[in-house]
Amino acid sequence: MLTSCAIIIAGIIIFNIMTDAKKEQAIPENTTDSLPLDGAKYILAFSEANASRENKGAFFTIDQQGNYLSRSAEMNISEPIAFKQADKDAYLVNNSSSDRYTVDLTTGKIQSLKATQQKNAQSFTLHTNGEYVIYDVAADYTKPQQLVYWKRANAHVKKIVTIPNGFAQSIYIHHDIAYISTSNPDATQYIHQVNLKTGKLMQAKKLTLKAEEYTQSALPSNQSMIMFHGKLYVAVTKTHVIPATKDYQSDVYEFNGSLLQLNPKTLKIEKKIAIKDKNFNPDTLAVVQNKLVILDTFEKAYVMNKKTKITPMKFKIDEQMKNELAQMDTNSDQITVINQTAYIFTQYVKNEKTRGEINAYNLKTGQHLSRTIIPYPAKDYYIMTFAVIE
Repeated sequence: MLTSCAIIIAGIIIFNIMTDAKKEQAIPENTTDSLPLDGAKYILAFSEANASRENKGAFFTIDQQGNYLSRSAEMNISEPIAFKQADKDAYLVNNSSSDRYTVDLTTGKIQSLKATQQKNAQSFTLHTNGEYVIYDVAADYTKPQQLVYWKRANAHVKKIVTIPNGFAQSIYIHHDIAYISTSNPDATQYIHQVNLKTGKLMQAKKLTLKAEEYTQSALPSNQSMIMFHGKLYVAVTKTHVIPATKDYQSDVYEFNGSLLQLNPKTLKIEKKIAIKDKNFNPDTLAVVQNKLVILDTFEKAYVMNKKTKITPMKFKIDEQMKNELAQMDTNSDQITVINQTAYIFTQYVKNEKTRGEINAYNLKTGQHLSRTIIPYPAKDYYIMTFAVIE
């Protein structure tokens, strides 16, 4: 069974077999702690993906047409895995570096982010609801994990709480309560509930799932949990596993994902809501116009009303884009939702010149708003996450 950790490792192996045929672009490098933002649409955090683990990476700005405008000095960025934003601030954590950063989206100022008494380890996920920021410290899969959090209005006061079961997969904050999904080394799923006012773990509950069900298929930082009409929903990918034999290598087939409806007080599963589309893996959840939008790829989404009726929403993309992407080997990766706009990063697999593309969609209408092709900015810089400059 795949976990988020296994998926990330598999991705790294893919990146490492890519050739060095790419040429570095002439991007103006900034040697100060501020990144010029003039004309930029996105800030990209890029890093190497190699066995040396040198923690080499940088921030880049790019416009909507895919032109690089500036880059930061080299920093300790390695496998950036979550770049989440609230108002004018964006927060970055890494999967192979213990360094974390915050970027001011109005001035471009970059600052290091760290809490005292925090263990020296990487992260899998980060979340902000505008009031709080919270990230995990993934030190040892078999031991309790630290969560570092603070109020954005009082950012110098950072607190630490410990949860008992596995690495974090997704985090969601509702008022002063944080919900954290995790998996342990046996891929058993848990939901933890933490009171951020008191810093206390309220409860941790094992999810009763079949062996072929697990949470998330893309980035752990994608919003796979959300509150909707008083219920907590968790996106689940369902997987059929064919056991290995001496003559046949084990394989995995994904089909028919679903949403778990949980009681937010007891964390008990009240309902499983199937999405009857074997080619759709529910990954990111957002509430738009009093409906729950379920996201996965650049092609379509599903919309659920308060009576849990699910209907499809096809994104309105032109035939040229559809045909181009149909001929490529791609993966859905980061999905960021800001207000009613979804930004979906589609990653190209084994492409020597281009990392992928970010497409923006209006989640009220399904209208395609923009398409930004992301070339590699420099030799060996493979792994990427992004923030949006509005």
